[in-house]
Amino acid sequence: MSETREIELTLPQVADTPFNDLEGDVVLRTTDGVHFYVHKFLLSLVSPVFKDLFLLPESKDVSQELFQNKPCISVDDDSCSLFQVLSWCDPRVLSISQKGEHLQSALRLADKYDMKCITQRLEKSLGECMELINASPIEMYILAIQYGFKDLAKKAAKASLSVPLAQRPKIPALREISATALHNLYQYHLACSEAVRSYMDRELWLNVGGRHEFKEDAYGYYGFADCCARHPVHRQWLAYLPNYMYEMKWELFSMPIGATIQNPKFQGTLQQSMRNCSSCKDKSAAMTEFLKAVGIGIDSVVAQVSYHAFNLSIFLEYIC
Repeated sequence: MSETREIELTLPQVADTPFNDLEGDVVLRTTDGVHFYVHKFLLSLVSPVFKDLFLLPESKDVSQELFQNKPCISVDDDSCSLFQVLSWCDPRVLSISQKGEHLQSALRLADKYDMKCITQRLEKSLGECMELINASPIEMYILAIQYGFKDLAKKAAKASLSVPLAQRPKIPALREISATALHNLYQYHLACSEAVRSYMDRELWLNVGGRHEFKEDAYGYYGFADCCARHPVHRQWLAYLPNYMYEMKWELFSMPIGATIQNPKFQGTLQQSMRNCSSCKDKSAAMTEFLKAVGIGIDSVVAQVSYHAFNLSIFLEYIC
C-alpha cells in the first residue's frame, strides 16, 4: 500500500481567482509555496507535458502528497509566472495582463510545458505590444530569435534603429542567440543607413564637378531660396543648412530614422544661424516643415529595406 500524507501548513497560501476554486481536481505548488487549484482535463488539452504527468502511474514506493485532500504536484516555477501562463489557459480569466514582463513570463512557461497554442497567442500579443518593442527593441529581438517569431523579429529590428550603434546596451541574453542572428541585426541597420544616405544624395544634393551642391528646388520650396539660399553676389550656397545636413550624415548612419534629423538636440547651430539672418529669422516654422518632409522621406526609404543579411561592404564604405 502506498503511503499518503497531508502537507501541513500553518497558513496555506492559495492563488488568486480562479485558481482558488476547490472544484479543481489537482493542486500545483510553486517554489514560493503558493497552491493553484487546476483541472487536469484543461491542462491536458493545452500541454502534452502535463497530460503525460497526470497519466503517470502512482508508484508504490513514493508517497502521494495531498493539499486539502487534493493531489499536490510541486513545480519548479514561481507563483507569478505560473499565474500568468495559467491565465492564458483558463477560459474563466476574462482579462489577461499585457505587461511586457508578464507576457515574457507566460511565454517562458508555455515553451517549457510545450503549450503550442498558448505560445502562438502570446506571439500575436507580443507583436502588437509596440510600446514594449520600442522601449526594449534589442531585448525583444533576442526573444523573437529564441522562439522563432519572425514578424516580431522584423518589428524589433526596425525599432532598434533608434538605438545608436555606439550605445547598444550590453545584454547578457545576447549569448543565447547565434552570431548569425546578431550579424543579421547589424547588417539590417547598415542597409538602412545606406538607403538613407542614397536618399539624401538623390533628393537633396547635386554632384557638380565632383562637388556636392544643395538642390535649390529642395530648399527653395520652403521659402529660403530668395534669402540665405544663395549669396547675392557670388551665387554660392551659404553654409548653414548644407553643413547641418552634412553633419547629420553620421547621426543618420548611427540612427537611420526620420526622427533623427528632426531632433532638436542636433539643431542648435542651425537655429542660431537662422536667428542671425534677417531674412530667415522668422522662418523657423518653415524649417521645421522642411526637416519634417525630409524625415518622412527617410522613414519611407527605410520601410522598403527588408530584414535579411546584407553586404558587409556597406559598413566598410562608412569607416574608410
